[in-house]
Amino acid sequence: MIALTPSTSRAEVRAAADALLRLEMEYPICLPDGATRTVVSISDAVPGSNGRTERLIGVFADITDRKRAEAAVRESEERFRHMADSAPALIWMSDETGQIVFANMHYDHLFGRPAAEMLGNGWRDIVLPEDLPDLERGFREAFSVRKPFQAEVRGHDRRGDIRWLRCVGVPRFDDARCFLGYTGCNIDVTEAKVAEERRDLLINEFNHRVKNTLANVQSIASQTLRKTETATEATHLHLWWQEKGGPPVRAPSRRGFGTRLIERSLAHDPSGKVQIDFAPTGAVCKLSAPLL
Repeated sequence: MIALTPSTSRAEVRAAADALLRLEMEYPICLPDGATRTVVSISDAVPGSNGRTERLIGVFADITDRKRAEAAVRESEERFRHMADSAPALIWMSDETGQIVFANMHYDHLFGRPAAEMLGNGWRDIVLPEDLPDLERGFREAFSVRKPFQAEVRGHDRRGDIRWLRCVGVPRFDDARCFLGYTGCNIDVTEAKVAEERRDLLINEFNHRVKNTLANVQSIASQTLRKTETATEATHLHLWWQEKGGPPVRAPSRRGFGTRLIERSLAHDPSGKVQIDFAPTGAVCKLSAPLL
């Protein structure tokens, strides 16, 4: 195909026509009202007796609307890529076979790998091997029925640290409901995962300490009851807890969770009393609770 420009000479067109059996050219034309249109000329060469092209037989077609539509598609694709590359998340798209055909620049930022290396099956290299089977299985199951999917996987970032990614993908269809592939987003949720692990650790530690404390209380109560002939002889459990040998103690500026838990656990009973003193030599807690 020859694209004519104002500098294209007749000789160049003639030479091209002599070398081809079919000549296709695109060029702009100016209408009487001043409007500019783009046309395509498709011509078949008719050779003369000397073997050179004697004349051309062809057609002209106005392709202005097609060219504008193509330009609009290119502009839309450029806007999408700019938006995806600017997003603080991993954006990707697959084709109708499940192969990755687009990955934004955030892959390079997070993993130190060019986005082009993520295409096809390249994305597998950033996922920890032990997480890969579950991820692939989940995607295949969703892909087979054209449904959204979600998974969480781990990968090594550009510094070698473990990062948690929440992967979400949705199927993509055209206006005729023909399946085009998946569009997805992978969000870095490492900080949330670390916070969950710390929360679980604190809860387990708290449960452990509460169980130990309750065991001590149960032991004291059992010893008290063994020394009485009837339950009524036991009106109350009196517990004195005093800390010694630690650093100097100062009264806290606010009541912590442990203090509130001790105080409120006995507040529902009129006979229960709690007194906590923060003496400089060590905290002192006095408990009085009914056993019946």
